[in-house]
Amino acid sequence: RQRQMCIIDRVSTQSTGSMGHLWKVTEAWLDKTAGKTGYLAQHSFFTGALAKSFEAKSPAFRWCNNVLNAAPTMKWALALVPLYNIFVGVPAVENLDLNQSMALAATGAIWSYYSLLVKPTAYLLCAVNLSLFLVNGYNVFRRFRYERNLAKAKS
Repeated sequence: RQRQMCIIDRVSTQSTGSMGHLWKVTEAWLDKTAGKTGYLAQHSFFTGALAKSFEAKSPAFRWCNNVLNAAPTMKWALALVPLYNIFVGVPAVENLDLNQSMALAATGAIWSYYSLLVKPTAYLLCAVNLSLFLVNGYNVFRRFRYERNLAKAKS
């Protein structure tokens, strides 16, 4: 069975400033934890004999049992629930948790970038993180717009 390799693209470490240092630290950590050959992306949730027999019989189970595919599927709830709440209007704009929305938007922006660096490229992970960024970023925008309009009404 052919294994997919998940190797983070190496960029030039000749850059100056803190980003060059940050990359060198990240590169050293990757070499220490994953070795020079990279990190195997063929990690499965279930690894027992029963799971292996299901994988042999069902390509759908093999696809769902792979971490690169199953993890984004579970993460869709973090993007779809706020999207549903935007259309329904619950919670009201004044009750939105600004810190939570900003954290989820930042997480979506950061991980959508990094999902394009791993090999094999995790397009499903990129899609879910872009959705997470857009939906929660819109909630942050709504909250700031609400607070600005409230300040204008008071003055």
